[in-house]
Amino acid sequence: MNRAFNTLLLLFLGLASSAQVFPVETIISNGVDDQRINFVILSDGYTGPQLTTFITDATNISGDVFNKSPFLEYASFFNVYAIKVPSGESGADHPGTASDVSEPAHPVIDVDNYFGSTFDYFNIHRLLVPVNSSAVFSVLANSYAGYDQIIVLTNTPYYGGSGGVFATTSLENSASEIAIHEIGHSFAYLADEYWAGDAYANEKANMTANSNPVTVKWSEWVGQGGINVYAHGNSGNQANWFRPHQNCEMRFLNQQFCAVCKEAFIDRIYDLTDPIDNYSPATGIITYTGSPLNFSLDLVTPVPNTLKTVWLMNGVPFASYTDDITLNGGDIPQGNNTLEVQVIDTTLMSKSYAPASGYVFSLNWTVKNNILPVELFNFVALDRGTYVDLSWSVDHEQDIKNYEVQRSGNGIDFHSLNSLQPKANDGGPADYEMSDIYPLDGKNYYRIKIHESDGSFNFSPIRVINR
Repeated sequence: MNRAFNTLLLLFLGLASSAQVFPVETIISNGVDDQRINFVILSDGYTGPQLTTFITDATNISGDVFNKSPFLEYASFFNVYAIKVPSGESGADHPGTASDVSEPAHPVIDVDNYFGSTFDYFNIHRLLVPVNSSAVFSVLANSYAGYDQIIVLTNTPYYGGSGGVFATTSLENSASEIAIHEIGHSFAYLADEYWAGDAYANEKANMTANSNPVTVKWSEWVGQGGINVYAHGNSGNQANWFRPHQNCEMRFLNQQFCAVCKEAFIDRIYDLTDPIDNYSPATGIITYTGSPLNFSLDLVTPVPNTLKTVWLMNGVPFASYTDDITLNGGDIPQGNNTLEVQVIDTTLMSKSYAPASGYVFSLNWTVKNNILPVELFNFVALDRGTYVDLSWSVDHEQDIKNYEVQRSGNGIDFHSLNSLQPKANDGGPADYEMSDIYPLDGKNYYRIKIHESDGSFNFSPIRVINR
């Protein structure tokens, strides 16, 4: 959905205007792009004949990413696309300049690849970076500008990867795990939970200089699932920085993300999108005219579904755990009303956004009910000797099902005498009359029960005849 369109991309739009458009293939599709988070995988170091292999590699890695929690639960919030960009030669550069290994760790090579992917970045051998960022943004601007996360898949068998604006991985046997770890950096802004060096020490969702388990940013997780406050080391600057877990994916590959990191991913997901795909009615002001009003939601749901819906009329809840409701006249107070629906993700994988209530997204409609309730007046009961005449008048007659004439001998227990259908139901006046030809000896209590078409009802005043 590209809600935060990368500023760097805009800087390269001038270059992009004449750049080539490359083929885009859909790897995973779960909805329209502007309602999903869009991962875009770029090929680097794949020659033209190798692009079929690139699609296979991209498909396999995507499958592994969305088999790892919390991507597993929130997979339906994502689309994945692959852009087939051919390189002149296969592989990645290796200048052999790293200072953290004995070079050459693998053969030194200068490769004609499209995005300039190279090992030994910052003199760190495993740091594999596509250094031609202008080419990356140019390709995206011309081939698929609606990205939310860029992933560069580099066709080299040697271990390497990097995070940052681009999540980059090689094709070493751990490629999927490298990609998942680097997406943790690039997408969720997570820190490494191993000590990467003083230059990388910074406050992140999963890294802090606060050692107090009561006030640490992940304090609500402390004591659950191995979460605590663990120093990165015993001396030097490492001893001043802390991580939440000892065996998280951000420390070691082939692990699960810890609870703190999962929460950061879910926060990021809901920064970029929400679970409301569509809704009806689309207009924000609805007028009740006597016919039932239908409201519905089309939601994208986690698996398992942790979404809860709450419907409120003028701030008062009246329905929950349903994606559609029907309002009749009796449900809508006179005048202008606010109908609100709240969609709440009650996932237990997050505590930070809104503790105890989850992630809350809402829609509002103004619902107008200008139909006046039927007004009954001049209700008269006359003793005619052997029978009783009953008559009444109404105004604003609309949405009436019938008028039920009831009688009681004690003023408490009423029974139905007759039922009269409305004459017009057009919002205007009407007059009615009927006769009770077998009245009771003694007192006769009469009333009119007004049934409305939505199932609600009202009663007239009681009239008494003493015979």
